[in-house]
Amino acid sequence: MVIGVDLGNWNVKTSEGNIFPSRYTTMESLLEAGGDILEYKSIKYYLKEGRLENDYDKANKSTNEILLIYALAIQNTNYFKAVVGLPALSYKNNRDKFKDTLLKMKIHDVKLNGVNKKIIIDDILVFPEGAGAYFSLNNRPKNAVVIDIGGGTTNIVNFKNGKLESCTTLPKGMIELYNRIRHHINSTYTLKLELEDIEVILREGLTVDGEGIDFNFMKTIVEEFIEELMNELRNFPIRTSKVLLSGGGVKLLKNSLSNKIKGLEVIDNYLFANANGFKNVGVSKWKG
Repeated sequence: MVIGVDLGNWNVKTSEGNIFPSRYTTMESLLEAGGDILEYKSIKYYLKEGRLENDYDKANKSTNEILLIYALAIQNTNYFKAVVGLPALSYKNNRDKFKDTLLKMKIHDVKLNGVNKKIIIDDILVFPEGAGAYFSLNNRPKNAVVIDIGGGTTNIVNFKNGKLESCTTLPKGMIELYNRIRHHINSTYTLKLELEDIEVILREGLTVDGEGIDFNFMKTIVEEFIEELMNELRNFPIRTSKVLLSGGGVKLLKNSLSNKIKGLEVIDNYLFANANGFKNVGVSKWKG
């Protein structure tokens, strides 16, 4: 099976439609665990639990192996050729090391929720994030700038005549934005919210001392974040090329970005754009 796996800093996504938080713990909860239990090399990993790792050097993250094995273990087969991604700017320097790290063992014997499973990874291909989103498109514009706003990074990838022309990676994404929101709420209301709380709060609201808080403060925070992003985007042909938006930042930032970039388009299935594009690249590479 050819599969694309987007090992995001906030969520892991696969080309098969799976999405789960990029975190796990080896500490068993006193309460019933809400996630799956992966047993590997005699260690139990409780998926979807624990804290997010704050190391955004994706090529060297210690969580990569377990998150990839779990992403494969939840599929209905056990033989894989996988395409994974690295931030566009660090791709060339780190792709070989990243591949070697993930492919150092091809056969993994695991238990998923008590059921034995053998995972066989025949090959791995590493591809630039953002470029993956471009290759998810059925009709790819020859000239396009892809803005891929992820958890830990934002990739800006420029295609000219269908070929990768230039790219950069900003060391900030939705985690940076969530942290700014968290710091404001904590300092204003004397709270101790964790980063993991913010996504739920933005979706469901927050009541403090019996009153719902006003989220109008977010406008300034988002505008500052967008302007920082625009300062980099102005180095790319955003006025003469098709500009495409993908990644986990789409929902919160698309309206503000649309006010800055005329004709901005959101890629269909934007959360899974990299993973789907990775699979398309893999199918092309390993066809036959």
